Amino acid sequence: MQLDDKHPRKVGRPTGKQDNRDKIIAAARELFIDKEYSKVTMRDIAELAGSDPGLIRYYFGAKDALFITMIKETSAPVLAQIKSISEAPKVGSLHDLMNTYYQVMAKNPKFPRLMHRLLSMAHESNDFPEIAEVANNIAKTQRNLIFDSLKKQGALQDDVNVPSAQLSFFSLMVFPFLAPKIMLDSLGIQITPEFLTEHAKQNNQLLTQGLFKAQVNPDVTKETSNEHQ
Repeated sequence: MQLDDKHPRKVGRPTGKQDNRDKIIAAARELFIDKEYSKVTMRDIAELAGSDPGLIRYYFGAKDALFITMIKETSAPVLAQIKSISEAPKVGSLHDLMNTYYQVMAKNPKFPRLMHRLLSMAHESNDFPEIAEVANNIAKTQRNLIFDSLKKQGALQDDVNVPSAQLSFFSLMVFPFLAPKIMLDSLGIQITPEFLTEHAKQNNQLLTQGLFKAQVNPDVTKETSNEHQ
């Protein structure tokens, strides 16, 4: 993965509609998901966004800056939820986090595949500090202290292994977006917001019954603010 060596000196936001910037971000996300980074050109992005390369450079500077902005802005709601939950974790936090992730990714169902590629190449990104930083920030979502705190609170069963519990949680949360289409088709599953809302509740029940002590009864029916947006 090679990034642009130079950035234009002037980067900013010209007078115009926010819609233009959003279309560029959306076009970049679609192309970077479907193609290797090196195969995506500014002209490709401009054509899909109904814009022009000059306007993209004015907004973002260069392709690598646009790529980083797209990754950060798409993953920002999930990372913000993780930060909030980590500060005061409770049993119901797991459902809130999973539901937030599903609501965000329902709009960008292929984005987790891009995140997977980004994490896989993180160890090869030493020459590109900004890309490595993005990858590391995403990876930190799997090193959060939510389960450690729940263990200390006495919410988890005594024999629960914390790292294994975290792996189970993130596997349940992410796999629907990484599952091969042939598998989803054979199960009659379509990744829709409605399916993901119900799937989050079912996953929460699995986690609750398998990890938490019997007296812990999280409110799995609580709707998060994301469900009302």
